Amino acid sequence: MNSPLEQPKNLQSVLTFDGKGDYVEIVNCPNPTESMTISLWAKSNTPTWNENGFLASKRDSFVIHPNAGGKSINFYIASNGWQVTSVDPQIDITQWHHYAGTFDGKSIRLYIDGEEVTRTDYVGTIQQDNGSMFIGWDDGMAGRYFNGQITEVRLWNYARKEQDIKGNMNQRLKGNETGLIGYWALNEGSGTIAPDKTSSGKNGIINGATWIPLTSQKTDTVQFVPTVSTKEGKISASASSSKTSTNPEKKEIKQDLMMTGLSDYGFWSQKVKEEREARKEPDPSFRRGRIWC
Repeated sequence: MNSPLEQPKNLQSVLTFDGKGDYVEIVNCPNPTESMTISLWAKSNTPTWNENGFLASKRDSFVIHPNAGGKSINFYIASNGWQVTSVDPQIDITQWHHYAGTFDGKSIRLYIDGEEVTRTDYVGTIQQDNGSMFIGWDDGMAGRYFNGQITEVRLWNYARKEQDIKGNMNQRLKGNETGLIGYWALNEGSGTIAPDKTSSGKNGIINGATWIPLTSQKTDTVQFVPTVSTKEGKISASASSSKTSTNPEKKEIKQDLMMTGLSDYGFWSQKVKEEREARKEPDPSFRRGRIWC
């Protein structure tokens, strides 16, 4: 975030984890085996990941697995050992980003902010695991706790496509969407229970993590501040005002009908598109990662 958030009029909250023992446990979490999607929003308090493997961990089934000391991230599934796809993205992990891992029985994929960034082809099924899923802690290893914030954790029993992920990653869900078998919005703002908003009813138990508020004006909108790097500078949407800014020129673009945050994703992405079209040379290529198993 490029500027501090003002005190919001209406509050939405997320869970913050201190990296010293905070986590959420979902006991007897559903375990898709044929295909699946696990997704969440996360924001690190450190410029590189403080530990390994802690965003969403259900051993031995699947893990969204950051790697300590850098920005790389893996998505693992347990199937005849651990199968993995990996990427080292050039992003600022101290900003909010959306991470989604999918498996369709043939390919393991990882998406960041709705874009596929890596894929590993693998044919098989996911190992059955009747145990807990942990948010903010890699339960396979002691001490692997996240230092940052997490919200909007979603578990689906099918592999969602890129357009599906991008289509509602910025919106609150109702909990009755087809194929959604676990939904922990982590926006309640108080208490030690993280309700599962699906019919599965697998509520999470909050251990140590605390609530912090975010700006929001609509209860159905996930309210964060995305930032994208361009050659000239950064384009960002700040929740503390009704404008965007570009560096270093600091031009102001008024938004009369849309509030800031992810609810104006269309506006934000349009400004990125205009910046790209204004340049004569093409964007530099995006480096994708792949691990062959």
